[in-house]
Amino acid sequence: MKEIKYSKRENYTEEYVDETGEPWRRELYKIAKEHFDKAIYLLQEETGIYITPAMAETLAENYVVMRAYNYVGATPYNIPWYLIYSFNGFPLDHMIIRKNTTIYKHLLQQGFVLKNSKIKKHIYVADNKGCLLTATNYRYVVDKNDNLNEWLDFSILRPDDKVTDTLLYVAMDRFSIKVDSYYFGNLINYSDWNPRQKVLHIAERYMNP
Repeated sequence: MKEIKYSKRENYTEEYVDETGEPWRRELYKIAKEHFDKAIYLLQEETGIYITPAMAETLAENYVVMRAYNYVGATPYNIPWYLIYSFNGFPLDHMIIRKNTTIYKHLLQQGFVLKNSKIKKHIYVADNKGCLLTATNYRYVVDKNDNLNEWLDFSILRPDDKVTDTLLYVAMDRFSIKVDSYYFGNLINYSDWNPRQKVLHIAERYMNP
């Protein structure tokens, strides 16, 4: 796998590398497909969002359509974050969230009705107000000790009541969640991982060669 060298600070936008930088990205795409179950697992663990099969399908399809593997700053290690960062957001209606996570706390602060899920230690959003949860950015800072510190920035969007002839959204809340790409790098090389075949089948359907 290609060695990744990080600059001291990056705040990425959804821009693509030029054509000369694209060929090795096929390796990145292959890693995303082969380790899609690990990427979904880690995305759940780090954010607290319970990724349903339908959501996993959406993320796999969007990753291909948006060519997120060709985004500036995309690496094999931050694949989990680019899966959701490249997507325009999930409706909050009945979204399942792990309790006591950052997203959970912000939903409470914004007055959403949260009810206990059948999934242990999780809730679901019962009153969604037509809102979306979207990841707006992936960014990192390398500190003075050369430690990589990473965040996913999120927004909770609500429909703009001032616009009636089209559906526009305004941000009602913004927050960041700390993530760890080293964890995904370790999972890629973890020999005792128990593959989640249903999730891998999703990648096989949407992430064609």
